[in-house]
Amino acid sequence: MKAQNSVFRFVNAWVYSNFWVALSAVALAASTSLRYHLSFDLQLLAVLFLFTFSAYWFLRHPTGAPAVLPESAVVSYQLQHKKTLQLVAVLAGVVGLLLSLQLSKPVLFTLIVAVVLSLLYSSIVVKNAILDLGLRRIPGVKIVIIALTWTLVTFVIPLQQAAIWNLDQHWKGFAEVFCFVFAITLPFDIRDKGYDAGTVKTLPILFGTRVAKILGVLAVVASGLLAVLQWRQGVFGWQVLVPVWLVLEATTLFIWLTHSKRNDLFFSFGVESLPVVLFFLLFIFRYF
Repeated sequence: MKAQNSVFRFVNAWVYSNFWVALSAVALAASTSLRYHLSFDLQLLAVLFLFTFSAYWFLRHPTGAPAVLPESAVVSYQLQHKKTLQLVAVLAGVVGLLLSLQLSKPVLFTLIVAVVLSLLYSSIVVKNAILDLGLRRIPGVKIVIIALTWTLVTFVIPLQQAAIWNLDQHWKGFAEVFCFVFAITLPFDIRDKGYDAGTVKTLPILFGTRVAKILGVLAVVASGLLAVLQWRQGVFGWQVLVPVWLVLEATTLFIWLTHSKRNDLFFSFGVESLPVVLFFLLFIFRYF
């Protein structure tokens, strides 16, 4: 029983504290390196992990009165360990900043853009009308900001660090990853539909859950077609195309099975695991 409780505590700490989403960001960035046969830049991956962990804590940690917060294991865990997680998030941000100073100038510029987008997306609760107005309050924009920020961090930055980023050559890959992130973000908007209704006009709120799911599937199809186009043009081989398509099929399944009453682990571990699964599949198909 003690061993079982220890396992549960470890899983809760790993998933609910934003470590898992930070690892997902690192996995997606590492997947970009595998696509283009780049060596893993461990310093860059460390910076992305630290910044993602820190940013997600400050952008989505529970704020406001308990009565208006969504009932979930994630919220309960983060409220219970708020001071500890806040301290870790601050330390992660500081260490990430120090490590980032050694990266290339194009990478630093893109990181700044990502940070600015994150701040504009922020839902920090402050009793000040000006500070509380974020871009995400524009109907339908929230998911676009998230997808754009993740694509910049996990696709553009690894290529910039390797000094091979070129928009003319890589726009298809950029659009493919953007559509993928767009698709895996939709289940979270569906989950938070009731909670977001008073503050953010997400796609499920604007068009309903069914239409939102259809849009998510269309994003998956677009991502898959862009992957096929790159494969046909020789950008990468079948060793990349097959893992991408397998993960896109899993993404479609997750989108269609999503509803607001799903267990937190369905979202925080299941959906957020898709970039990690993609990395492992790419790694296996490349080296084995």
